[in-house]
Amino acid sequence: MEISQEAKTELKQLHLEQTGEKLSAQEVEVMAQDLFYLFDAIYQQIPKK
Repeated sequence: MEISQEAKTELKQLHLEQTGEKLSAQEVEVMAQDLFYLFDAIYQQIPKK
């Protein structure tokens, strides 16, 4: 799954606002992928009975 540049830019800005820490492009890429994989792992549709 490719994460858009717009999403990565937004993540970078949010991280800066919340922590005051600037991330490199590589750090943003890793963080974005990690967040995507986490969301994918925990978001499962609940089966209907």
